[in-house]
This record gives sequence, structure tokens and C-alpha cells, in this order.
Amino acid sequence: MKTKVISVLTQKGGVGKTTTTIHLAASFAKKGSKVLVIDFDSQKNLSLGYKLDEDFPYTVVDFLEQKEGLEFTQKSEHNNVYVLAGSEKLESYKIDRYALKESIKLLEDYFDYILIDCPPKPLNDELSLGEVAVCASDYVLSPIKDDEYSLAGITSLIPSLLNLKAKHNLDFEYLGFFFNSVLVNSSDFRSYYNDFLSNEFTKDYLLKTFVRQDVNIKKAIKEGKTIFQIDSKSRASKDFKDLVKELKKKMI
Repeated sequence: MKTKVISVLTQKGGVGKTTTTIHLAASFAKKGSKVLVIDFDSQKNLSLGYKLDEDFPYTVVDFLEQKEGLEFTQKSEHNNVYVLAGSEKLESYKIDRYALKESIKLLEDYFDYILIDCPPKPLNDELSLGEVAVCASDYVLSPIKDDEYSLAGITSLIPSLLNLKAKHNLDFEYLGFFFNSVLVNSSDFRSYYNDFLSNEFTKDYLLKTFVRQDVNIKKAIKEGKTIFQIDSKSRASKDFKDLVKELKKKMI
């Protein structure tokens, strides 16, 4: 199977982007896939979520520069999730648009999936880390929450992605967006969900699966684990499994 590269991208923080990345990786790994997770945000939340050492010797900046001594952290869960540590230097790093893509080529066919946790910043005329990640990707996915800020972010992100794809003749597919940390009986959620579903522009990008709010998520993050390790039968655990099933159908 050809390696599938997926960027998890939003224009707003606090929507569960890093948590989504971690749980997608674990879900793919549970099915026997070999997964690499790249921390591509200078805040290094992904590295923190995996409890990597602050001074991990090989980071994503070394990877971009294709330095020798490539080193990942292998997670014990299923033994086939590998993590490329983040770096604060990314914030000021002068990066080429296709630098990440070229580095990922060195790992071609070694992993089944490569997930990129991107910084929550808008795609605009200035080259950003998010744009560099998209240029390296086969697919892009966005978690959102049922609030005005998240919704404004996604309605501007989609046109930006489509423009970026056309401008640079990129070959990625936007898998869509899904509601994260949902209170199912909330009138806000139902209202926003139905609005997107009835909107001619967004309905094709709205994923059917949504992830319900679950206290086990916070517990898992605190312990550097996944919800599957904390409670494999919890509602959010089921939702992430369903999300992966839906994504796999779109990636065929």
C-alpha cells in the first residue's frame, strides 16, 4: 500500500486537533498499520501529548534538513506508532514550500500512514507551516467545535484550500471536517450540523461521524495515553473508530 499522508489542519486552536491526530494514529495502528506522527507545530503540543522528552535529540527541523541520525519515538501501544518530535525553532524557520514533501519522500512506503499535526493558523498569501504540510499531503482533515469561531474558521479554510490546490497544482483531497467534543443534545450542535448539511457548499465536506464529549479524553491526555487504553468501550472511543472507518472509505 502506498503511504497515505494526512494533514490535520484548522484555522483555530482549541478544537481537539492534536487529540484527533493522536487517536487517528492509534486507530490506524490497532488495525495493524505502521503510522508516523509528525509534530509540525512550534508549540509542540503533540510531543507533549506523547510525553516526549523536552530535549529529544532529533526533531522535525533536523528532518527538514535531512540530517543523518533520523530517530523516532516508538510508542508501546501496538508497537507501530512512531513520533517525530516537534521543535520551537519551527516558528522562525525559513522553510521551502516543498521541504517537508521532499523529506517525507525518503520514508516512502515505509509507513502506511503519516499524520501531520499542523499549527492552528490561517492559510493566506504568506507561506505558512500549514501550507507546507498541505503541499506534502495526500489528504487534509479538520476537526471543529460547535461555536462561531470554529465555524468562521472552517468556512474560510475550505476556499483557501481549494485556491491553494489550484494555484500550485497540488494533488491532495480534502476529506472534510467533523464536529469534535460534541454534546449530542445541545441545540447549538444540532443547529450548526443541520446548517452545514443544508448548505450547498459545505454539505459535501461535512463528515457524518462526530466525536462526543467524554471525560476519558482528558484523563487519557493527562496520562499520555489514548482513550482506547483508558476505556476502549467509551463513547468517544467508539466515535473515533467510526471516524476512521468513514475516512478509510473516502481514501479508497
